Amino acid sequence: WLSTADGRSTPTREAGDYWQARLSPDERFAALTQTTSLVRTLDVVLAPMSDTGFIEQLTRAVAADSDPVWSADGRTLVFRTFQDGPPRLYTHVAHDQDATDMMVPGSMTDETPTDWRDNRIIVHGPGPKGDIDLWAVNDRTGERQSIAGSGFNETDGRLSPDARWLAYVSDESGQPDVYAAPWPRGPRVRVSFAGGMRPRWGNGRTLFFLRGSQIMRAELSSSSFTTPRSVLDVPGIRDFDVSRRRDAVLALVPSAASATTPSVIVDWRSLMN
Repeated sequence: WLSTADGRSTPTREAGDYWQARLSPDERFAALTQTTSLVRTLDVVLAPMSDTGFIEQLTRAVAADSDPVWSADGRTLVFRTFQDGPPRLYTHVAHDQDATDMMVPGSMTDETPTDWRDNRIIVHGPGPKGDIDLWAVNDRTGERQSIAGSGFNETDGRLSPDARWLAYVSDESGQPDVYAAPWPRGPRVRVSFAGGMRPRWGNGRTLFFLRGSQIMRAELSSSSFTTPRSVLDVPGIRDFDVSRRRDAVLALVPSAASATTPSVIVDWRSLMN
């Protein structure tokens, strides 16, 4: 791991082969998708966001486990797994390696979780027109509700901290771009016009997304968003998440020792002004 609280990078943890990152609600831990070195499969691990503690293995299935998402209270994670053959949604209690993986009721094939509020898991998965749509899945009953579907592909739905806006990616323009709409319903607005992926909310009025290696930032103003501006260039970035408690971003990037093995925390308060 590396951190740059003052613009410099200091190694603090051993690098690993990580692919996805998601901060816990209290930001004490990050859920990461890791390539397990011995069997070369994917597992979910929990990494402490401090110099103390150790990385906890959350999933141990031989099949691939990925795309971890925290529950709002930080007690449970939902993830995508192939342990039953086709990909399904399972949950696992955080910080309890011996807990049993539990299938989400009515879990359907090839859905990917991206957010979880109250008892609704936001997923993207196959739509009725052969495209990919956004759905809200009740984590207790498995009931599904379509929340974005246009005949194009809608993915990576993320609710704002106050749950008033839903940001997501659509390729309706011919390329992936970021859109946002009032939650649970309302007219959508286009946030990016030159490409955008992986929307991430900071506070309730700040939306970040990735364009190439650039982390972009747009501000919610009334019912629209300001023109996005670049706040950080992170060559080789694989994934990132944004703190809602301070001006910082967690990013997975190549370490100094390897061009392909990433893991880095970048703290960029000075770039937020």
